[in-house]
Amino acid sequence: MDLRYPCPQCGRAGRADLVEEAAVLSCPHCDYIGLLPLDWQRDLLVTRCPMCACPELFRDARLDPRVWIGFLLGGLALAPLTRFASLAAAAAAGLLLRLAVPERLVCYRCGASLRGHRRGTDRGRFDARERDRVRSAAPPRTARPPRTPRA
Repeated sequence: MDLRYPCPQCGRAGRADLVEEAAVLSCPHCDYIGLLPLDWQRDLLVTRCPMCACPELFRDARLDPRVWIGFLLGGLALAPLTRFASLAAAAAAGLLLRLAVPERLVCYRCGASLRGHRRGTDRGRFDARERDRVRSAAPPRTARPPRTPRA
């Protein structure tokens, strides 16, 4: 599975290819090393977020808007030469590409996303009220426990 996550320490985007036995995650930008919970998935069915252990996830299969705009601008540029058939072809190609984009699960709390999971039917689409509820009920995330001074 492909995991994309914001680092709890530096906040920069990280990416990891998770195998079933992977339990350690390290940030490529800083010295953060974190342990993933061992029970975040069962038979490729994700039960909770591997980063923050939040069970609230939503399904997302959006295509990057820049890709849509690129297709439409290309079709629009060729439209006078093709009697606007290129615009319809660009829109159709964009729709086919949208269908080919794999679904991902995204955590409401931390924003981590997973691709390559087994599709389940228990996850809904994005809901802003659910995101606000989860984030307001969540305790503040800390990257590391506070250090106690040595005597």
